[in-house]
Amino acid sequence: MGLSLVSLEELCLFFNRLTGQIPTSITNASQLTVLELNLNSFTGPIPDFGNLRQLQTLRLWENNLTGAESPNQEIGFLSGLTNCRNLMHLEISNNSLMNGVLPASVGNLSTSLVTFAASNCSIRGLIPSQIGNLSSLQTLDLSRNQLTGLIPTTLGKLVQLGKLYLYDNQLQGYIPHNICQINSLLELLLNGNMFTGSIPECLGDIKSLQRVSIASNKLNSTLPFNFLSLQNLIALHLSSNYLTGLIPDQISSLRAINTLDLSYNLFLGNIPNTTADLESLEFLYLSNNMLNGSIPESLGEVRGLRELDLSSNNLSGLIPVSLENLDLKSFNVSHNKLEGQIPDKGCFANFTAESFSQNPELCGAARFQVPPCPRKHGRSRSEQIALIMKYALPPLVGALIFVLIVVFLIKRRQQKKAAPASADASSVGVPWKIVSERELTHGTSSFSEINLLGKGSYGSVFKAMLADDTTVAVKVFNLESEGALKSFDTESRILSTIRTGT
Repeated sequence: MGLSLVSLEELCLFFNRLTGQIPTSITNASQLTVLELNLNSFTGPIPDFGNLRQLQTLRLWENNLTGAESPNQEIGFLSGLTNCRNLMHLEISNNSLMNGVLPASVGNLSTSLVTFAASNCSIRGLIPSQIGNLSSLQTLDLSRNQLTGLIPTTLGKLVQLGKLYLYDNQLQGYIPHNICQINSLLELLLNGNMFTGSIPECLGDIKSLQRVSIASNKLNSTLPFNFLSLQNLIALHLSSNYLTGLIPDQISSLRAINTLDLSYNLFLGNIPNTTADLESLEFLYLSNNMLNGSIPESLGEVRGLRELDLSSNNLSGLIPVSLENLDLKSFNVSHNKLEGQIPDKGCFANFTAESFSQNPELCGAARFQVPPCPRKHGRSRSEQIALIMKYALPPLVGALIFVLIVVFLIKRRQQKKAAPASADASSVGVPWKIVSERELTHGTSSFSEINLLGKGSYGSVFKAMLADDTTVAVKVFNLESEGALKSFDTESRILSTIRTGT
């Protein structure tokens, strides 16, 4: 064919059932610009196409071709392609290249090269640093090989690169900050390697990023705030690492996020309420972490949510009824500490017992394989206690404090009436005294449970015996409790209105 059709410019035989070797005579068709033999069953070595100096497109992917004479040898035909100065697309993925090694000569390929795809080719060894010379490269796909070593810092020179696929290799070391120099990067897939260290915060400077996957590595940092400012990010996969710390509230900045996978890490704390701001979110995976607190009611506002996996955490409280309004196709909260009634309307009508297993305090319909709820409204005992603590106990504690204050003032008034007439007149009408923290600590036996008079949502009240044998009530506010400051202001205003006679 190559000898008789010397003027042939394009040869497209893709998606057939052709077998055998690629005849080397094709290399005599020196006018060829396009050669597409992909999606066939060709075997044997890839010929040296160096004579096809006009070649612009070479597609050989999805065959059974070999590229090296023996394992750990350089893939020879790549060096021959350095003569093809107009080459723009080189795609050889899904071939068995005999565990060959990328030669340093790949850096001498055409500077017009836009696509270099060699995925799933059993390529071994290092990524040559010379690959940074391919200044026009827009897609670099070396995924699903056996590459080792570090990511060359020279990749930062590929400023036109839009897609970098290095996933499913054996690469290691840190993710180089030089990648952040690729301002046009759209997709960064580094999952399935052995990277360590932190997520480069400078990735947040690549505003064009739409898809990032660094899952299944050994990263051990927190989530950098700057990284969460990528408003064009559609998919973020960080599962199966050792990431820790809190999930920041700034996660709400990922306005375009569709898929968020933070599962199988060491994240702590609560699920941020700001997750409700992710209006485009469809897939949320937070399983196998150490998250605690309750499931935010606000998750019911994420109308597009399709899959929600919160399993294997330390979540407690109720399953929000607001989730019934979602069109969830998959839901898993198993292996937590949830309690109360399982919702059974809306999307929950399609879920099975597996979604709720290993939550001993849950109750509900028999099909969920949990006990029936003891009350009409399905409130658990702990839920009822929580309601009492929230609504009934604060007024009781407040009343107790008021009574104690009144008793204290009455006793103080009686003591003053019994005092001798020759008492210092300057002390009359001054019912208060300054008491040090040390005296309060001593008078309450270091705020011991023995002297505890009552405990409410906002603080605790202790009995104290001062140095002058005066018995008083001391309230200690819990400033971490929501509403504590407001309660303090209210009680201070009440006390400021009390006056005693002389």
